[in-house]
Amino acid sequence: MSRTAGEHCEACAKHVQRTIGCPNSTSCERCLPPGQLLKTCASCKTVRYCSKACQKAHWPEHKICCRTNSAVRNVRKSLGDEVEAKHKSFVKWCDNARSYAAGAAISALGILEDWKRIDTHVFLVEVKTVAITPENASLGGSRKSRFNYRHSLKSARCASMEEIHSLFDWRYKAGPDLVEFMMAHRPGLMRMLFLDPSLPKPLDHYTAPIDLTVANLLPYNPNWSAELTYTLNQHLPMLDSRTHGGRR
Repeated sequence: MSRTAGEHCEACAKHVQRTIGCPNSTSCERCLPPGQLLKTCASCKTVRYCSKACQKAHWPEHKICCRTNSAVRNVRKSLGDEVEAKHKSFVKWCDNARSYAAGAAISALGILEDWKRIDTHVFLVEVKTVAITPENASLGGSRKSRFNYRHSLKSARCASMEEIHSLFDWRYKAGPDLVEFMMAHRPGLMRMLFLDPSLPKPLDHYTAPIDLTVANLLPYNPNWSAELTYTLNQHLPMLDSRTHGGRR
């Protein structure tokens, strides 16, 4: 379930109460009742809904992407424990990094100058992954402890949707339509794509659209690249270590 500010039910667009962007950051006509959270689709674990009725109503639009995401997870499992652990670690890092990268993405994409660029451009982040050996690996540690990874930002830039389509359309039977849906599954989302070349296809990328009801308040930052590099490569690993008791 989601508590993240700016996330909406995909069918009715309602969101968790006190989401940033509400009048006075308190409530609005699209707020859910106090205490109600959004629930993630159990199959693809990508989109969120406020009720089963909304999930059912949205299924005709969501089903292609849902089945594709489910198929990717099946591929991951078939490639063995090491690849599965590496991909899960990559996805976890991307989920943590996406909110820190929102301000940089707005500056890189030039959205404040031209709002239409949220539909025509993507913030493309390349990730470097290295394996780290846990202390108990040589002592026959658990399955989880045998595979540990450290991720860092290698590069980040603005990319056009034409470039993204040239990279991904050929991978999926649904072609351009599915790629557009993966980048932004509803209007108003800023497109963010993480790439990890060390992972096999189709596990080498992760889409993380950002709702601009939160991010559009941030001004242009000419130093976005340097600050993002510091945040993701220095600050984020320390936060992750504290959050998870030093375990990766």
